[in-house]
Amino acid sequence: MNGRKEFGMQVESERTPFINRVRAVGYVRDEDMAFEALVLADEVKNPRWSLEFQRPLDPDDQDRILGLDTYCLVFPSGETAYQCLARVQISKAKLRLVLTEEAAARLGLTTSLDFILELSPTDFEEMTAGLRGILKGQRGEPLIVLE
Repeated sequence: MNGRKEFGMQVESERTPFINRVRAVGYVRDEDMAFEALVLADEVKNPRWSLEFQRPLDPDDQDRILGLDTYCLVFPSGETAYQCLARVQISKAKLRLVLTEEAAARLGLTTSLDFILELSPTDFEEMTAGLRGILKGQRGEPLIVLE
């Protein structure tokens, strides 16, 4: 693995790696806490991993000074990375997140994170709309490509 972690990789055996499958999507907008988030996970109940896309609804001056006034990803490890995406590619069957070189190096991940989508049409639309809403117009906005 060249010193890089594979996102969500769990080894079922020495030869069979765990594949990142997205089977659950959740979106929340909390006016009281002033944020919105989209959560992807491998299962609805008892997920082994989840990935959160978040953004503040009303960033204040302190957020701007600290660079927290844009979207972030919260990884299964608990690590958080702000404006870390260069590109997001979405098709009905696959989601590819392309991290910036800097973010990948800091997180110890490969630059490309691939997910197999096993979503209902409604969940797929919720994921797509949630990603667009959270990422659009943000500082460091990634290119979103629908295939």
